[in-house]
Amino acid sequence: MRLLVVVAAGALAAVSCGSVAQQQWKDPGFNQVVWVDTPNQNKRPPGTVVDTIVLHHTAGVSLWSTVSWFATDKSQVSAHFCVGRDGSIVQFLSTYDRAWHAGVSLDAFGRKGVNDFSVGIEIVNKGDGTEEYPAAQLRALDNLFAVLLRRFPTVKQITSHEFIAEPQGRKNDPIKFPWERLKHFGVSLYFGLKR
Repeated sequence: MRLLVVVAAGALAAVSCGSVAQQQWKDPGFNQVVWVDTPNQNKRPPGTVVDTIVLHHTAGVSLWSTVSWFATDKSQVSAHFCVGRDGSIVQFLSTYDRAWHAGVSLDAFGRKGVNDFSVGIEIVNKGDGTEEYPAAQLRALDNLFAVLLRRFPTVKQITSHEFIAEPQGRKNDPIKFPWERLKHFGVSLYFGLKR
């Protein structure tokens, strides 16, 4: 596992290590980004335009649990980013590559294979509907959305995994997410079950 530490100002610092054990892991802190490679990725189809952001919850207890799961090929799952409760951010692959986060999926425009044209973001949350999303986590998400919308001015929708998952009802994430706080980004928001 390779780690690359990215501070909010954009400077990079490489941390070399063969693997990271839980005892060695430290959440990077609010609005700080650490890169951890995932084997669970591939290239997007040629000519793909990234125009979608998909939100998930981890249904896990910590940022570390997601990092360790995404870093193993056994999981066969990944997302581009994971945002911890304290606003720490882990990036697992380039946004120009395809993460494996959406599974069998269909978006609001009737397009299948949402992994092909989306950026996936996991949010650390138990996913049982009892846990609020902390303010630091939501602020870091806002900052990440702002960066992604500058990088990809083609983004026309932010959607929940619940909305795109097929068959309907297969997923419920991110459960109880405060979608109203994303309206100011000026893109369409799709969440809940398709109607």
